[in-house]
Amino acid sequence: MRFAAAVFSVCLTTLLAIGTLSGANAEAPDPSGKVDGVLAQSGYKYKQLKPTVWIVPVTLDKLGERPVIISANSDLVVTFLIVAESKDIKKTPELMQALLQTNNDYDFVKVGFDSGGDLFVRIDSPLRNFDVEKLKTDVEQVKRVSDAVSAQTK
Repeated sequence: MRFAAAVFSVCLTTLLAIGTLSGANAEAPDPSGKVDGVLAQSGYKYKQLKPTVWIVPVTLDKLGERPVIISANSDLVVTFLIVAESKDIKKTPELMQALLQTNNDYDFVKVGFDSGGDLFVRIDSPLRNFDVEKLKTDVEQVKRVSDAVSAQTK
């Protein structure tokens, strides 16, 4: 239940921010068809949780099986993974320094804490450029960085 709440919190926060920054309005096109089509062509197993939210189960070297969450609006596709819940993270100055360094070490990736304090790794991509190749690149990069970040939280 805590995980579902965290996923919902990140999705809602991300989509609200995207809508505010992009100037999205109620007449904007629905991204569901495009993202669902890309997922269908990708070969990934996936599940649609809401009209604009999907999960792709993946297996990471250090974290085991986890869901990569894909959330979209009319302008942006956000691909992310919750690396650790707030209750499992000891937020030390050393960890914060390591996470900041990780943001510098990887291109196109954001590492941060959501509004509930859970640690995430995410990539934001323009919907107009979203295709199977971009999806696979984003999922693999999120997996790779999530494993690297999880090692820093121990």
